[in-house]
Amino acid sequence: MSNEILKDVAGEDQEFMKLSPISMKYLDTTRKWALFLAIIGFIGLGVLILITIFMMVFSATIGNFPGPGIPFVFLSFIYLFFAVVYFFPVYYLLKFATNMKNAVLQKNEITLDEAFRFLKNHYLFIGILMIIIIALYALIFIGMMVAGIAAGL
Repeated sequence: MSNEILKDVAGEDQEFMKLSPISMKYLDTTRKWALFLAIIGFIGLGVLILITIFMMVFSATIGNFPGPGIPFVFLSFIYLFFAVVYFFPVYYLLKFATNMKNAVLQKNEITLDEAFRFLKNHYLFIGILMIIIIALYALIFIGMMVAGIAAGL
């Protein structure tokens, strides 16, 4: 790979990198796996939505479990929420794969930039989601510790 200094629209120097044929091959392999994972993700998303629909119908027909517990309707909304959250990273991965395919086949830099933008969005979403999940686990852990201390008193 070689770097080139070119002028951008504003006339400022920008450093650009050329992709070698080996890098293009790696990107093509990466996009194939990304497409596979996106397809599997959409299948999982479909299953999650079917489970949600089944739970809503089941709760309307039969009602809730006898005794204490989480009502099916509430549980179905939780599943629906997870389906909505799950949609975005899978969609970004699919857009990365389709744009990367076009970029590799056509050797189009604009499409390559779009592909990397969707890959960035995918990892940004997953990263923020991980931060939220870790924070929730920390809050649950602290809550359990406080409840355990309160129960011991």
